[in-house]
Amino acid sequence: VERLRGIDLQIRAGEVLGLAGVAGNGQSELLEVLGGYADGTGSVTLNGTLLDLSGKKSDGQSRRARGVAHVPEDRQREGLIMDFQAWENNVFGYHHDDRFNSGMLMDHAAIRADA
Repeated sequence: VERLRGIDLQIRAGEVLGLAGVAGNGQSELLEVLGGYADGTGSVTLNGTLLDLSGKKSDGQSRRARGVAHVPEDRQREGLIMDFQAWENNVFGYHHDDRFNSGMLMDHAAIRADA
């Protein structure tokens, strides 16, 4: 079932886009495609360059590297590990960044300082 069709959004630097709607109307699916959780078709242009909507470079980590960020609909279920501290949750998705590593281990002091 095609859940998204004919969407045209223009967002400028520094703007935040919020989506609202009745459950089942496609906002969850749009978030999944834009956030890199699910593959999509069509085109998304970011700073004049097309984003990959399927394949190896369509994942969340690739999106973050391009400057795309999102807040999950259900932060407790999808965005956080509730038993972890805020500073621990803060690094998820960025854990491969050299700033947060010390050899083979995570640099907890750097992660805390960043949080």
